[in-house]
Amino acid sequence: FPARHRLIMKSILIEKPNQLAIIEREIPTPSAGEVRVKVKLAGICGSDSHIYRGHNPFAKYPRVIGHEFFGVIDAVGEG
Repeated sequence: FPARHRLIMKSILIEKPNQLAIIEREIPTPSAGEVRVKVKLAGICGSDSHIYRGHNPFAKYPRVIGHEFFGVIDAVGEG
């Protein structure tokens, strides 16, 4: 798409513990063997809360949270 027609989505980004931002990102095109899911609902769960507070020793920052979601497949890559 030309720059004026880019498709944009919003994500919650934990930049570092106790610091988040709502950012805009370009919607990706699925590669071969992949699908793209249009998220209808996303939940923030206990593990996201621990990551936000810096209580998860395995978390790397920055990171997008909200891994529990519901959606529909809206694009399919080749294969």
